[in-house]
Amino acid sequence: MPRPNRDNIKQWLDQSDVEFFTHFVKAWIPFNAWYRHTYDTLRTEREILDEVKSDGNRIRTRFMAKLDGGDPDSEEIRNHIAALHRRLSSDPLQDRNDNQVSFESVCIGRNPQRIFSRTFYNWTYRVERQNANNIVSTVTSPANAVTCTITQTNGWDVDEFETHPSFMALHTNKRGPFRQCYAEANPFQFTSLLTTNPPPADAMLMDGYHFVNDKYAIFAGLIEVLYCMRNLLFHGELVPDAQANRTYEPAYYLLRHLIRCIT
Repeated sequence: MPRPNRDNIKQWLDQSDVEFFTHFVKAWIPFNAWYRHTYDTLRTEREILDEVKSDGNRIRTRFMAKLDGGDPDSEEIRNHIAALHRRLSSDPLQDRNDNQVSFESVCIGRNPQRIFSRTFYNWTYRVERQNANNIVSTVTSPANAVTCTITQTNGWDVDEFETHPSFMALHTNKRGPFRQCYAEANPFQFTSLLTTNPPPADAMLMDGYHFVNDKYAIFAGLIEVLYCMRNLLFHGELVPDAQANRTYEPAYYLLRHLIRCIT
């Protein structure tokens, strides 16, 4: 009796896998065409997507209505968000700077606050984003004397800040609060879309995961995660293995739901 050719079985099984990287790119193209047309006065991709996150556009309005809907389509969207979170947690995606794509630390928009100040043991730490490029950070003593000033002219950059000679000259017990104050001055707002444990009663349940009950933040965070995944593909930073392919599966389906909101 002939034995099955196991090598052939494996090869055919591999051929049966759906390659979601290409599907993701194909779904991004109409999304890209829509936001480029809708926000044609904006210059950069980042500016446009920040506007998509916060403006009352057709996709944002319709998609947010689905997040807490009771129909099968809404349930499918929530399940895909949960699946994407699960796969990003189990098989992390990282860019060349080791930044991880995650719903647990995701940019939901621009930080409108420009001045940050904290007092610790009567020492005052202050960071001011004067504009997109100029950041001035100071340390003031209890006697109201400025003992440290760091001026940056190339924008917010934590590595440049922490390696600045004035920062390195500070006593170690002053670096911590100064560093924390500087982190709060990040021009982008980062947050976790997952709730604390135990979750609050109003948490948004998605296939066993408790997300924050904030549709605006969830939509903004999802746009950011999808954009980061798009960049990994377009910039050639992604290792296109089977694990990454599985992660792009729910991302593709979520993109499909987004572009269906256009019409």
